[in-house]
Amino acid sequence: MKNNSVNIPVLFLFILLINYCVLAQCSDAGVCRLSDHSFDIENNTSLDVSVAYKFGSSGKEDDVQFHSLQLNGNYNLFTNSSIKFLIPYNIQSGPGGNVSGLGDLIISWNQNLLSYESSSLNASLGIKLATGSDNKNSLPQLYQSGLGSNDLLFT
Repeated sequence: MKNNSVNIPVLFLFILLINYCVLAQCSDAGVCRLSDHSFDIENNTSLDVSVAYKFGSSGKEDDVQFHSLQLNGNYNLFTNSSIKFLIPYNIQSGPGGNVSGLGDLIISWNQNLLSYESSSLNASLGIKLATGSDNKNSLPQLYQSGLGSNDLLFT
């Protein structure tokens, strides 16, 4: 009888690697927008305000396009800790119509937990407030500027 004990861990690892790609997606709740952490170690009370533009496309047959103009703010409370806010103005356009408006407001507290040379480990705790419309022109959610829910965010 052949020993299958070596094959079981290999099979388990293979299944994990396949699922890793499936699970490595961002949520619709706004967690992806928290990724731009920055800590100004030289100036503990620095306030940074910026404007960003983002573009995306659904890549599907209906090809809905997304444009987002975002007002970002970051205030360093003390060493390695900051509060961040994001206010987006979103424009969605596709075969179903065009919708634009204020998106959902995101506020987060960001903490640097560990730093070593050029690597760091950060954590964020935040909220997403349903400030954007989620039912404009009776179009599907894909076209809406907001999700219509208040969410707790953790990264």
